[in-house]
Amino acid sequence: MKKFIAVLVGAVITMSAMPMAFAAETTAVNDTIIGMPSPFIDYDTLEEAEKAVGFEINVPESIDGYSEKVISVMDGKMIQVVFVEGDKQICIRKEKGNDDISGDYTKYAEKKITDIDGVTITLKGGNGKYGNASWTADGYSYSIGAYDYSLEINEGIALDEMLDLAETVITGVDNTGIVGIPNPFIEYKSLEEAEKAVGIKLNIPEELNGYKIDSISSMDGVMLQVIYSNGTDSIFVRKMQGNASISGDYNVYDNSVDFYVGGKNVSFKGNNGAISNAEWNKNGYSYSLYSENGASYETMKAFAEVVK
Repeated sequence: MKKFIAVLVGAVITMSAMPMAFAAETTAVNDTIIGMPSPFIDYDTLEEAEKAVGFEINVPESIDGYSEKVISVMDGKMIQVVFVEGDKQICIRKEKGNDDISGDYTKYAEKKITDIDGVTITLKGGNGKYGNASWTADGYSYSIGAYDYSLEINEGIALDEMLDLAETVITGVDNTGIVGIPNPFIEYKSLEEAEKAVGIKLNIPEELNGYKIDSISSMDGVMLQVIYSNGTDSIFVRKMQGNASISGDYNVYDNSVDFYVGGKNVSFKGNNGAISNAEWNKNGYSYSLYSENGASYETMKAFAEVVK
C-alpha cells in the first residue's frame, strides 16, 4: 500500500557505517589486529533474552525472505533481534532510555516523520527505500535497521515494509502479510455475507466514477472492508462500530481540510492536489476511505456522499 508522508531532503552520502550484528569489534595495536570480546550474548529464545534485560519486545515471528533469526542482548541492557538472509539483515533493537541505539551513522538522502498509534517515528533512506527507523516511547528507545552488506550504498527496504515492521514493534499486531502472523481479513463472495458476519450494514455503490468492487472482506469479525479498483488505483472503504480512526493510514499529509458532505463532517487529507484519506464518524460508526495512489477530490467526495 503506497503511503505519502512529509519529506525532508538532504545530500546523498555513501554509507559510512552499519551496525554489524554479530561480529566482534577489532582494534589495531602495533600493526596487529587483536579481537575484542563481543558485547552481545546470544539466546535461544526471545523469552530468555527478555528475562536477561528485564523488559519485553514485540517482533515478528518471521519475515518473508529471511531464513535465520538471531536473538541477543548487548551488555545486559539492549535486546536485539536480527533476521538474516545472506548479506541482508533486518535488525530490531530496544533499550531503556531516549538515545539513538541504531548504531547506524549513515547520512541518508531523505528523512521522513510519521506517526503510528500516537508514536512519532523518524525514517531515513533514499530512492524510495528506507534503511533506518527510530523512535522513543514510554521510557524506551527503539530502532529498526535494514541493511545489505554486499552494497557500497545501503538501499534498505520499501517504505511500506518499514512502516509495517514499526507497527508490529509498536502494537504487537501485524495486518500486512510480510511477517509470519495470520491475515485477520476474511473474504466473502457477497456484501450480504460480510454484513452478516460482522453484524453491520454498509451502503455502497456497485460502481462509482470508474471504480468497481474488487473484493469484500471483514477484519477480526468487527470491521467491514470493500476494495474498489479502476485498473490504476484502489480505494479501500471501511466501516466499524465506534469512533476510532480505522483507515490504517499513519501518514502525515501536507493538506488537510474538513467539509460537510452527505450530512456529516468529513476530514480529507492528501498531497499535491490528490486526496488519499477521508474519514468521518456518524451514528456510532467510524468510516474511512483510502486511495492507494491518491484520487481526485471529486471522486473521494462522491464516495463519502453515498457510503453509509
